[in-house]
Amino acid sequence: MVQRGQFLERATLIPSGKNTLEGLWHRGTKGPAALLIPPRPGEGSMDAAALNELAFALSRAGHPSLRFNFGGVGASQGGSKTPAQLEADARAALAVLQENAELDEVAAVAFRSGAEVALRLLDAVAAVVLVSPPETLDLAPLAGAQVGALIAVPESDPLRAKWSGHAAQTGDRLAVVEGADAAWNRGLVQLGRTVVEFFEPR
Repeated sequence: MVQRGQFLERATLIPSGKNTLEGLWHRGTKGPAALLIPPRPGEGSMDAAALNELAFALSRAGHPSLRFNFGGVGASQGGSKTPAQLEADARAALAVLQENAELDEVAAVAFRSGAEVALRLLDAVAAVVLVSPPETLDLAPLAGAQVGALIAVPESDPLRAKWSGHAAQTGDRLAVVEGADAAWNRGLVQLGRTVVEFFEPR
């Protein structure tokens, strides 16, 4: 039995078309609920340390979350890597998150190349967090979107100037996580705090 105050990480099945994706659900009652988006297939999975830390940090703060594997990764069925299929997988996971959380407000929190998928969900989320987005990411969709956006990068990120310039033009937030390295082997606790603070009302 899970006692009051304990974390509950529950395996969750996500129907996506004819396939079923694997996911991990953390309970919570505060909005926004967070969809944690992993990198594209072949570049990582929901087991990335940064996503694990974010799930637990959000849970400690009361926010429910769901992280998942795209088709063909881990135990998830399928395997198409087209942008349309990755978006379909993410939207399927988003629907399960909304059903489980029973909250109106949701956010997309993406790691590395998962940011490309997150930007395809701007019509369905209230906020977006991009952790170490790839250099090739086109941030233009954020300029016209009515969502709050946070870009979080380690202090060693050579792309800091690019993200800083974008934030200055659009009013989006940039968080440089001190002590974090490019692989996110360090700085995970601070990353979790940064995202939780971004979700708090201002």
